[in-house]
Amino acid sequence: MKDTAFGVPEAKRERLAACYQTATATGGLMLCEDGRFAFCPGGSTGLFSTVDDYLAFGRMMLNGGRHGSDRILARPTVEVMTTDQLTPAQKAASPFFPGFWDSRGWGSACR
Repeated sequence: MKDTAFGVPEAKRERLAACYQTATATGGLMLCEDGRFAFCPGGSTGLFSTVDDYLAFGRMMLNGGRHGSDRILARPTVEVMTTDQLTPAQKAASPFFPGFWDSRGWGSACR
């Protein structure tokens, strides 16, 4: 995953999609400073990636932690990452719409 990191190097910033946030004063959308997600106030501090790298990650997860012939993650790690970690009580207290958790879970990996 050569194009995945916690930041985007200056030389690759032109490849980054614009990021918008809600303008507190108007409730409308406003472009984050320079369109860079990493500088959005209150933004998540996740990874930046390309579609190709994300596909490689997804395939590795579907392959039980293997990428080609290389083991990247142990199978038990993949199982924990893809197992719903929320309790029924946590789901019941959710602020989301009724039935939101009927077909969703919260694991350690994107689902």
